Amino acid sequence: MKEIINSIHKWLEDRMTSPLYGTFIFSVIFWNWKFFYVLFWQNQTSLYFPKIEYIEKVIFNNQTYFSHLTSFIVLPSITTFVIIWWLPVIANLAHAKNSEFHNKRRIAYQKNEQLYLKQLAEIKQEQAESKKEIELTTTDEERWEKEYETFKTSPRVNEFKTLIETVYGQNGYYIGKDLGTDILAIADSLGLISIIEDELNNSNKINFTPKGKFFANKYLAAEIRPEDIPF
Repeated sequence: MKEIINSIHKWLEDRMTSPLYGTFIFSVIFWNWKFFYVLFWQNQTSLYFPKIEYIEKVIFNNQTYFSHLTSFIVLPSITTFVIIWWLPVIANLAHAKNSEFHNKRRIAYQKNEQLYLKQLAEIKQEQAESKKEIELTTTDEERWEKEYETFKTSPRVNEFKTLIETVYGQNGYYIGKDLGTDILAIADSLGLISIIEDELNNSNKINFTPKGKFFANKYLAAEIRPEDIPF
């Protein structure tokens, strides 16, 4: 007897956990919810008739056998068929449509990004061409003027006077001359001077380049005070 009960319990458990049978049972309850509500949850004291009689007279309202067959078999079977076979199809279609939508958005985003990068590259190229064109049309004096304005702010700018005195007062020779290596390095890096090795006098000599002469003129002009002018 115990084995029979266990077998029945196992059979019911398999059926309840099966998607097909589980969906069918859910559909039966869905289409006949009043019947199950009254049968299992409705309080007898709130009814005028015994539950079975109430179900027969009120819920089923003297329905025919065909009506019972429809509500307990036909409609739940149709609902089960739709849920088991058609809902996955609809879900797959919805997923495919959603994937298609996201793919289109991704493609559109990539196209917009490529267009943006292309336009950015064109703008950079135009800027480079404009800069190159400006550099070609800008004279040396105009470029040197801008560089000198920056040079004026250097903390070593006052040592430039020593460099001028070396070039014009010492004929460029700076052996024994207190000429700082910092201003010498700055002037050389800016292309203001050229350093010549004088083998005859066994020493080095510096000369101003055209750019260096321009800087020297600007520096000396800034040093001349109005009261120093004799006229």
